[in-house]
Amino acid sequence: MKRKLRFFFRLVLLFSIFFALSWLLYIVIWGELFQVQTIFIEANQDIFPDTEIFKKSRHAIFLDKKKLTQAIKSVSPWVDSLELKRKLPKALYIKVHERIPIMSYRINDQVRYISVTSIILPALMRYENQQFPFLDCEINEQPGEEITDANLRQGIQLVADLYKINQEMPLEVKCQADNTSVLRFAETQVIFDQRKSSTELVNSLLFLFKQFRIEGTWPKSVDLRFEKPVLEVSSDMEATDTPQNQIY
Repeated sequence: MKRKLRFFFRLVLLFSIFFALSWLLYIVIWGELFQVQTIFIEANQDIFPDTEIFKKSRHAIFLDKKKLTQAIKSVSPWVDSLELKRKLPKALYIKVHERIPIMSYRINDQVRYISVTSIILPALMRYENQQFPFLDCEINEQPGEEITDANLRQGIQLVADLYKINQEMPLEVKCQADNTSVLRFAETQVIFDQRKSSTELVNSLLFLFKQFRIEGTWPKSVDLRFEKPVLEVSSDMEATDTPQNQIY
């Protein structure tokens, strides 16, 4: 009899534990205890024309960060990366890192921007009065897409490298035939081959511009398509090598 009672109590205890664990599992997975109800977003509101993505029901514990990041990026091309942190039990913190625009261009009377990573960005009002190097090249990509033309990307990379080291930015970048582009600065213009290394071109510009500032004179144009830079120094387009006769 005692054995039967012990067995009965053990069976009841096991069922009780199983029921308690099942109920706890139900609360954690399907209950409202860990359903996200508050989202703290650290971002500029103007990059999100549609905020519905943040209103969808989500589970704080089983949140798929990668999937959520992709969903938010699909809403706004301006989103570069996200920091996602759970604030259990019901909150989520999202910090948005924006893409940095370094160039602008026009298509069908609409302004668009280009990021340091060659991503096309739609217009934002806060950038309307800010001057960017204007890109005068044929671009077929849409906002959110990455420019695929290798030569064009090289020209964008050149401007990005100048931006990163806080150097003078060109006023315009113009594409020409035969893989040639022209950078128009306030004092001069630079002709370069889009197939050349961006690092090599930046080093050449830094060296040449330093010399021009020291001498206090700027040539009409600098041609970097050859082994040594060629300077156009007069209206009759007389060309000469740099005084150092080499590129650093």
